[in-house]
Amino acid sequence: MIVGTVVVIIALLMVCSWLQAERARLVVRAGCLSQSTKLLDQHHEALVHFLDHPKATPFLRSIALDLSDACLREDHIVSLARAITQDEPVNETPTAFDEALSGLRVADAELHDVFIRACTAGMLAGIMKFPESSAMLLDAAAKIATNPRKDVKLAASRLPPHQRFTGGEAFA
Repeated sequence: MIVGTVVVIIALLMVCSWLQAERARLVVRAGCLSQSTKLLDQHHEALVHFLDHPKATPFLRSIALDLSDACLREDHIVSLARAITQDEPVNETPTAFDEALSGLRVADAELHDVFIRACTAGMLAGIMKFPESSAMLLDAAAKIATNPRKDVKLAASRLPPHQRFTGGEAFA
């Protein structure tokens, strides 16, 4: 009788422990989804501002739209979060993307910042949206915060082949 009671008490304690862990996981997940929603709002606001601006080049407009679309795809976001977390190197050879971004910085530094904000907020919104990538966020957040341009370039370089920019020829 006492052994049966002890077994029941242990089982109840294990269930309570599991329920507490599950509740904590759900609270974290709800927080991630809430943050994703806020980041999507920021992404949308910055993206609209950028796309409507007369100094935004067709090339960078295409990149911003492609990144916006890709940041809502789980396979792309998980791959990006993994690359950022593992500190995957970015090709440092100047590309059409680098030249366009540098040109924008010279022409309009504020618009350059809006472009970076649109891309970064979109990437973070996507990372927070999906469970696997949001679990990687602690590592990714520090790297994104310390070098957002690098991570925007990394995201752009990881676009699916049908979306990847080709040096500007397709967007001229």
